[in-house]
Amino acid sequence: MCKISNNLHQITKLSVLSVQEFWEPKQSDLDRLQITREIPIVSILLCKDELNPNENGYQAPSNVKMDNKKGYKRSRISQKRKNDQGKSNSFEKKSVKEEK
Repeated sequence: MCKISNNLHQITKLSVLSVQEFWEPKQSDLDRLQITREIPIVSILLCKDELNPNENGYQAPSNVKMDNKKGYKRSRISQKRKNDQGKSNSFEKKSVKEEK
């Protein structure tokens, strides 16, 4: 998603959800079974507005560099896309000269 939309701030958080399950026995002479499962959770918050960069799991947009003294410093990042065969496509800027 970050590669499709530019300038997205991201906060990623990891947590665990504990779930208790109870199983009733089919036979009356058996005890009730209680199982606690822990399910891992990944929460990803994407936002176009600036988020708190001091929060754990914060990631700045890919086209913004963090600078502790001055806040954000913009930089250009060139990305090469690869086609299905693994060959890189090259894009060239062509200048057009007008003849007088």
